Amino acid sequence: MAGKRSSATRAPAKAVRRGRPRRTARRTYATVGNEDAQNEQPVVDQAQPTEEQPKPTTVEELQQLQAQLLSLQQERDRVAIAHAASQQAALAVVQAVEIRQQLSIL
Repeated sequence: MAGKRSSATRAPAKAVRRGRPRRTARRTYATVGNEDAQNEQPVVDQAQPTEEQPKPTTVEELQQLQAQLLSLQQERDRVAIAHAASQQAALAVVQAVEIRQQLSIL
C-alpha cells in the first residue's frame, strides 16, 4: 500500500481549524473556591519605581523578602500537613480493605 505523497503542482490549501477549539488557561486550570479565594492574598504587580512610588530602601526590601519567605514557609508546612493526612487516610483505607477481606473469609 503506497503512502500519501504531497503534490508539488497543487497550491497549498487554506489552513482549516479542525477538532476541538483551543482552551484558554482560565478554562484549563482549576479555579479557586470561594473559601480559598478569601484566604489568599492578592498578588500585587511591582511596577518600576515612579515619582509617586519611591524605590524601597534595602532595609524595606529585606523586610518584604522576609515576609514573603515566612509566607512561603507557612504554605509549605500547610501542604506537608495535608500530604501527611492524605497518606494516613490512604493507609487507613488499605487496612480497612484487608480487615474486610479477613472477615469475609471467616
